[in-house]
Amino acid sequence: MNGKPWTDAEIWLFIALYPDMDNKKLPRKFKRTTFSINAAAGVLGVQKSAKYCANLAWRSRLPIVGRLYRFPKGHVPMNKGRRRPGWFAGRMRETQFKGIYIHNYLTDS
Repeated sequence: MNGKPWTDAEIWLFIALYPDMDNKKLPRKFKRTTFSINAAAGVLGVQKSAKYCANLAWRSRLPIVGRLYRFPKGHVPMNKGRRRPGWFAGRMRETQFKGIYIHNYLTDS
């Protein structure tokens, strides 16, 4: 862990508090950045407890986020059965832009 060194007392306190304390409170408690707290958790191999994860209020909201903007089952797209662009009658297909070709480009053949 680079930057401000962690003392042994801080490390033991961090290991004790991290599993059950909110990540917004930890930086204030240790007077460090959020990045430093996350890095220390990764280096020390500390993870949030199952009890803490079960009590998170936002986890219950995840399944409903964006539900209003999803297509329901059986939804028929408004352009179903219509032809794709470029399939019109006449010479449109053969005269539309095909890309830029450089005069000295080498092909595989």
